[in-house]
Amino acid sequence: MHVLKAFLKHKCFFVSLVSFLILEGSVANKLYACPQVPFKNKKEIINPASQKAKTTKKKFIDYNCDQKLEITFVGDSIVYGRGDFDNGNKGGYVIRLQDKFKKYNKKLHVRFNSIGYPGVTSSGLRAKLMKIYKQRRGPTKAAFNKLAMSDIIIFDVGRNDYWDHNPVEYTVNNIRRSIEYLYSILPHLNGSPLVIISSSVLIPVGREYQVPFVTELNKKLRGLKYTRFSHKFDVNLLTGDRLHPSSKGYTVLANSFYSQLINKKTGIQSIMKTQRPDSDQDGIPDLFEISRYGTNHKRKDTDRDELTDFDELYIHETAPDYFDTDGDGYSDGEEVQNGTDPLDSNSPYVTATFTNTPIFTNTPTATRTPTFTSTPTFTSTPTSTPTPTSTNTPTPTPTHTPTEIP
Repeated sequence: MHVLKAFLKHKCFFVSLVSFLILEGSVANKLYACPQVPFKNKKEIINPASQKAKTTKKKFIDYNCDQKLEITFVGDSIVYGRGDFDNGNKGGYVIRLQDKFKKYNKKLHVRFNSIGYPGVTSSGLRAKLMKIYKQRRGPTKAAFNKLAMSDIIIFDVGRNDYWDHNPVEYTVNNIRRSIEYLYSILPHLNGSPLVIISSSVLIPVGREYQVPFVTELNKKLRGLKYTRFSHKFDVNLLTGDRLHPSSKGYTVLANSFYSQLINKKTGIQSIMKTQRPDSDQDGIPDLFEISRYGTNHKRKDTDRDELTDFDELYIHETAPDYFDTDGDGYSDGEEVQNGTDPLDSNSPYVTATFTNTPIFTNTPTATRTPTFTSTPTFTSTPTSTPTPTSTNTPTPTPTHTPTEIP
């Protein structure tokens, strides 16, 4: 809880990444995402028919609950992809991450965006973000939509501030102000941001004169709460300018980020999970049950129709707060169990089906069996039992004469 309070109080949540972002935090047990985006690992996609292959299904956390995961990188020429000559001197690690997910699963709803400006400084980036917001209905609409739909926004900027000859604290403060600005303009739900915004550490540079500045800046970034730096980028993977990664270098960076993204225990998702508690463990975080859907965050089945709130919202599309969505007199749970449509009141409710099967052929039904309990002319049971299937059998004659009444 102290993590969440600090996050909301300061409106910024800095983290560092394996050459971009590495998150450190405790993983709370029994916390779920809303709804989680499914992902299948490489082995499962490449060899789905193999019975011997051990498959592992993973799920990514959908932080803003829009049934997809979007991660946007904001920054300078390294975000843009300068030095990636295999892709026309642009693209970089962002395009590699997107290609990686497309390769594994074409139907996966995970998207990576880049908003990169070659040569931009930390102060210049903040000015561009303000312009994006002011012109969001015009030329910068696409860029604003990337930010507004993101679950995670990562800043990768600051190396160009060396040329401004300002202290590194100036750069850190600019990044803080940019993050605070984005939090102020991007969507919230009941006062809670629908995005995690963070800053990455910078990859090492090969320029000796610039090394002290980048090293000191990274110390400031790593000194923030909940950060950890455990990997050093090899400067031999830089291009001839000793600043931008080569195509191979961008591949290494993409792989590093990818490994952190899919790791629920030590990666990005561990932090995301702490921000999305789910009291009733129905798969929908409390925030969205209370503020978006109006369901009971302490009960899996709000309307008690034997369908969980998650199943009603994301599978059957029924009303999670009303037990009979179509108003036909049968609960949503009954209809799903019996194979009828809980959204269609005209959908027939069938308890048993005997399609094209004759019912009780040549066998008398219980309602057609004759009885003799009410016949006054017999004081004893007749010796001849009538056969109910024969309609022409005469009434049996008594074997003795009834006593006459004097």
